Amino acid sequence: MQNYGIRLRPQFLMMDFEKSMRTAALKVFPFAKLLGCFFHYSQCLWKWAATKGLRAKDHLTETKKLILLMKIIPHLQLEKRKILFDEIKTKFPQHFFRDFLKYWEKNWLSYEIDMENNIEENERLVRTNNIVEIYNNRVRSKINVKHPRMSILVK
Repeated sequence: MQNYGIRLRPQFLMMDFEKSMRTAALKVFPFAKLLGCFFHYSQCLWKWAATKGLRAKDHLTETKKLILLMKIIPHLQLEKRKILFDEIKTKFPQHFFRDFLKYWEKNWLSYEIDMENNIEENERLVRTNNIVEIYNNRVRSKINVKHPRMSILVK
């Protein structure tokens, strides 16, 4: 973008949770604070649960309870996240939740997403990035290119 005389210095970057994308964003914009979309976090939990059969009728009620609790955790300080997660594991000892809890612990427990400090002051930024997706869809429909290069957008 510097070739076009454009220099971006965003304070916040709202994005989904792919680790490689977040790592790259911080390399390009080291002073930006990364924010996560709470809607997409929740959706990710449900999708993963579905792949493990946890949305089946016989597990659905307990899965809803579990995911509801998992949606609270990102709003807590890291040390409190670990305490609550350990408590959740004792409340859901069933073998069919074991893979889900292992997945969550590996991918989310120590994830550096700062919903806790931003939920109050920037609530609209933290809750969802749907507005960005709407904008991207409109731009894409106008230029008729699926993954446009920056040079196409700048023209």
